[in-house]
Amino acid sequence: MLEDMQLNSNEISGRIPTEIAHLSRLTNLQLNVNKLTGSIPTQLFQCTKLSNLNLENNQLTGSIPTAIRNLDDLNTRKCRNKTLTEMKDLQMYRCDVML
Repeated sequence: MLEDMQLNSNEISGRIPTEIAHLSRLTNLQLNVNKLTGSIPTQLFQCTKLSNLNLENNQLTGSIPTAIRNLDDLNTRKCRNKTLTEMKDLQMYRCDVML
């Protein structure tokens, strides 16, 4: 089963597919430096083994889903996108966000 997905800097466009949730053993997801749009799908956080998540430098919009709190093993989280909605308490969501 897939544990490591590094698709950074590939000019991938469109939305993050909700089907990623089916990758139950995924620990590392690198989708940074692409052209991803839309919101971060809540289903992404069904990957409960995820420990590294990098979504920075895309055109993602909306807010970071509160479901990010469900990822107990999440060590590295980078979601820097100028279009993400500001959150009041980023520490609570354990995500490094730059607006």
